[in-house]
Amino acid sequence: MKHSLALKFLVILLTALSVIATLAGGVGIIAMENANLYVDDVSKLQDLEYESIAETIAQDYAALYAVENYGNLPYLLERSLYSRPQERSDADFWAVALLENGETVSSFGSVSSDIAFAKTFTIQPLYPIVDIPEEELPDDEQETTDPTEPDSFPTDYLYRETETIWENGRLASHTLYYYEAPEYTVTVALQPNVLINSKLQILTDLFPYRYTFIGILAVGLVLFAAGLSFLCWSAGRTADGTIAPGALNRLPLDVYAVLVGISIAGLVLLQNRLTVWITNAGPHLGNLSLMGSVLMAICVLALALIFAFAAQIKVGDGFWWKHTLTGRLLILLGRFLRFVALGCTRVAGLMNVIWKWLATAALLAASAVGLFLLSQSFGGIFIVLLIMDLLLCAGILLYSGYAIGSLIRGVEQMCSGDLQCKISTKYLHGSFQTLAQHLNALSETAMIAAENQMRSERMKSELITNISHDIKTPLTSIINFVDLLQKSPSEQDQEEYLQVLSRQSARMKKLIEDLMELSKANSGNITTHITRLDAAESVNQALGEFSDKFAAAQLEPVFQIPQTPILMLADGRLVWRVLSNLMSNAVKYALPGTRLYIELAETDSQVQLSLKNISREPPQVNADELLERFVRGDVSRNSEGSGLGLNIAKSLMELQNGQLQLTLDGDLFKVTLIFPKAS
Repeated sequence: MKHSLALKFLVILLTALSVIATLAGGVGIIAMENANLYVDDVSKLQDLEYESIAETIAQDYAALYAVENYGNLPYLLERSLYSRPQERSDADFWAVALLENGETVSSFGSVSSDIAFAKTFTIQPLYPIVDIPEEELPDDEQETTDPTEPDSFPTDYLYRETETIWENGRLASHTLYYYEAPEYTVTVALQPNVLINSKLQILTDLFPYRYTFIGILAVGLVLFAAGLSFLCWSAGRTADGTIAPGALNRLPLDVYAVLVGISIAGLVLLQNRLTVWITNAGPHLGNLSLMGSVLMAICVLALALIFAFAAQIKVGDGFWWKHTLTGRLLILLGRFLRFVALGCTRVAGLMNVIWKWLATAALLAASAVGLFLLSQSFGGIFIVLLIMDLLLCAGILLYSGYAIGSLIRGVEQMCSGDLQCKISTKYLHGSFQTLAQHLNALSETAMIAAENQMRSERMKSELITNISHDIKTPLTSIINFVDLLQKSPSEQDQEEYLQVLSRQSARMKKLIEDLMELSKANSGNITTHITRLDAAESVNQALGEFSDKFAAAQLEPVFQIPQTPILMLADGRLVWRVLSNLMSNAVKYALPGTRLYIELAETDSQVQLSLKNISREPPQVNADELLERFVRGDVSRNSEGSGLGLNIAKSLMELQNGQLQLTLDGDLFKVTLIFPKAS
């Protein structure tokens, strides 16, 4: 088990690494494709980057020169808007010459002989001032000027904005007015190491591995698919192969998801801070390793949640959601709602028809009181409405009394024993009619129950009589012939007496066995072993056992074996017992010199086995009575047998999920056995 847990954890780590490898390969491919490095060389990008840096520097210094010569800004405000040359971190890597009318007016920095890029730009910068132009000054302030103000201002400005800085220990706000300066020609020369901290440096370093990213992506996807497949297969699987989530995997999934979500959210915030750090400080082994570790932790947490989900969903029976706090709350809520609905239904059911009609009458009475009060103030139409409402109340009460009286009279007659009494529903409506119908149905049910009880008592009496008769007959013979044997008869008589004793004792044994088997069949104490049986083979075995008896009874069995086997679901021992009872009846009651037809047929779900023969004597009972206990084909009870054969056969068929159907058509006796069909 320990080795299994260690293996699963190792696979989670390897799968997380494959995710990182896949992301790294994908990001690398996207970066190279966006930079067009699968088509162009990296030198083209370097030239574009050099030009962009040089143009930015030219713009900065042209604007700074314009501010120093034309603007009127506080030093701190100027510093916040434009960096000074000596404050630039890359001052040793470039040089600028600011030219006006072909003459150098300013230059910064120094350039060694190792120049990577040089270009001249023509720039017309914007410069801001804080003084309000004269045309915008109020009339009483036209004479007020700043001693540092230039001799003249341009006539109009392009736009203005407000800048707030910390000045002399407090926050100061200045309104800046931006004007266009004259055009300047700026020449910028750059050294190679100006690109060291640029984003292009990363692409330059990774350019030799641009095709490696494709392989990393492919390998990462394959390893991720393999790892995820193994985790989903092994999730929740113990050492003995059973499915039983353990440890953290048994936590409710919603709790697990919240914990993992909070952890991942924190790691994502940390990752964003690392991204900002790398953007400012440039990529190096330390910060890249830390970023990779954070990404690894995110992947491990996500895979652990997937692993737990797979482990719980494989348990089945809705364990993954029933085990969650949300699922438990929903289940409790559903039970509560069912309880409330059931309670409301029961309360509504307890409101019998009397209270419903009384509530209606009370409502009408309340409306009558309201109409009466209104009629006292307004009269007229309200008096008419009041009279109509009172008449309606009286009518409802009278009708309710009539309906309730009819129901009470009907119930009294039923209680007195007159179960054939039926409550007339001709003038009953609504709930009264429904109640009367239910009472009539209850009366019919009581009549059926009484008839069944009487029939049961009659059958019980007949059962005792038949058992006494069937046991007394062989027992009397046994007693008489034992008495004869005790008188020392001749050897020939002794042999005859012994044959009679053997036959009568076997008859008594058969009767007792039938009684015991009937008791077991009706109580369900017989153990069944349902298997796939060949129906034709079962019939052939029974025919083979009864061949001598058929010959003695002059009965010819006719059975056509089907070309293809017909399989049924049954217990072979019980099938033999059923066929034995049916064939024994045929031997006893079939007309000599006739045929016993046996047919097999099948449908989509059933196998039907039918036996047909001609009765020797006209049937004196119907088919339903023949299936009862101790009922024989000859009501005189002269033939041997207990009269239990068909009843036992019917019970045994029901134990095998089958049916026994008996049909009498004149002298034609037909029994159909129906078995479930085997595939």
